[in-house]
Amino acid sequence: MKIPVYKKTDLMFAPKDDNYESIDFADFISQLTEQEDELSFKEIKVVKQVDLEGTQDLTGHETDTLKKVVTRYKRECNACGVEIPLNEVFHFEGFCSNHIYLKDE
Repeated sequence: MKIPVYKKTDLMFAPKDDNYESIDFADFISQLTEQEDELSFKEIKVVKQVDLEGTQDLTGHETDTLKKVVTRYKRECNACGVEIPLNEVFHFEGFCSNHIYLKDE
């Protein structure tokens, strides 16, 4: 699992640099801060740090903690098996955005 390396201040330039991976990851982290009841104290601390500052200054141990959290939230679409982008895992109840769109038609 590769964690994108970025500073929070870099996110405002990310669209210009086509760095949507960092934007999507930061969006996931922001949503994850609302899931505190599912995280340990150590995990909450790392997630909040990443939400405030980004991932660039994490220690190796903090990065490992973050990887474990991210791995826990990885999901595949119940319909097609495609990996659901992290910034969508809390929204579509087990389906990718394509299948949610098809379902709504």
